[in-house]
Amino acid sequence: MALARLTVLKEHLNVSTSSLDTTLKNYLKAATAIASKYTKRSMLERPSSAEEEFYSVENIDVGGYQELSFSFGTPTQLYLRNKFNLSVTSIIDDYDKTGGDVTIDSGDYTVFGEEGVVRFNKDNISAGFKNVKVTYKAGYTTTDWDTAASSATFGDVPEDLEIAVIFIASKLFLDSKKGDDRQGLSSKTRDGESVSFSAIFERGLPSVALMILDNYRVHPV
Repeated sequence: MALARLTVLKEHLNVSTSSLDTTLKNYLKAATAIASKYTKRSMLERPSSAEEEFYSVENIDVGGYQELSFSFGTPTQLYLRNKFNLSVTSIIDDYDKTGGDVTIDSGDYTVFGEEGVVRFNKDNISAGFKNVKVTYKAGYTTTDWDTAASSATFGDVPEDLEIAVIFIASKLFLDSKKGDDRQGLSSKTRDGESVSFSAIFERGLPSVALMILDNYRVHPV
């Protein structure tokens, strides 16, 4: 699946034939993977089933994420690695420890889906390394990405996020032999006329796409 529609990409590229559909779908999938990696979100695109993540009870940054923060007399907060449309299936404390595997009652925590934060209403989380197991879903729904019309509503995917993926997929295609074969070129002569490629790129990706994706990126808190 992908975070942008095939029909929108074809309109952007002014492609009407269906002979390139398979190629363009592959570039959309690749662009979605690039967007996910850039934003540091494994669930930028909503998975079909809940996934598991493990957290340590430490008030430190680990790999760019502040995992669990304790304050005396206040609830404990868990900052998940993904956010948007958050749906928590279960949270297990003391996972895989002798006498552990304690499922925390859903009434003992509050989920703030858009922020990707779980607030525990009791200071009942045990200390340990990667001993808190969270099973959840997050991200945007991309049903019918390869068939939905450009005029239709595309699940709950924000328009700017779809455009960012379209720009990345377009560059991948235009750099290819099936596209404009312009990889590594700043200009190209066509029918006796020199055409310049004036788009601005950073790390090989369209700057405007990265500017959009920055709004979805995980930042240390």
